[in-house]
Amino acid sequence: MARKILLADDSVTAQNMGRKILADAGYEVIAVNNGSAALKKIAELKPDLVILDVYMPGYSGLEVCQRLKESQETARIPVLLTVGKLEPFKPEEAQRVRAEGYIVKPFEASELLSALSKLEDKVVPRAEPSKPGRFARAMAAADDTDRGGRTQPSSTETGWKNRISFPHKKGDGEEAAAEEAQRRSRENANGGSRHPGRAKRF
Repeated sequence: MARKILLADDSVTAQNMGRKILADAGYEVIAVNNGSAALKKIAELKPDLVILDVYMPGYSGLEVCQRLKESQETARIPVLLTVGKLEPFKPEEAQRVRAEGYIVKPFEASELLSALSKLEDKVVPRAEPSKPGRFARAMAAADDTDRGGRTQPSSTETGWKNRISFPHKKGDGEEAAAEEAQRRSRENANGGSRHPGRAKRF
């Protein structure tokens, strides 16, 4: 599944360039032209990555980033800031709003993709349908063998399974032996006699 990126920039040229670079690299791109629209789309779509122009109408990229990091739902979405070469900007500002990085415009496609590749490691994986783990499969196998009798270890089982035992139902022979042991125990309690008339008196 393609990574979903929100690109926020008030420059149509920057939007078109960014959209083409990202789409060609296999990303799904959502583009907006101001900070307010960025906040709305991020809350609605939960993108994997966010690219914010620092200077936009409405909320600036710095303000949008700060709001994202202050919200528990969006705090872990990586943010890349973009800023024009001639625009006043200090790296400390990116650190203050907890942005993961920034890049200076104009930039080459390779520069943008390189910056995003570093942010990829910070992307929180999307939830996927869970698959049963090895332990769950072992439990299921034990339940199946319980229905058919004693559990027989498979020659293909790995070492970790050999350290786990599962309770199983007693077979007919085991039940008979258990009943015989219980009968003998009752006889011993009655003085060791099998004749009910000669039971030990107290």
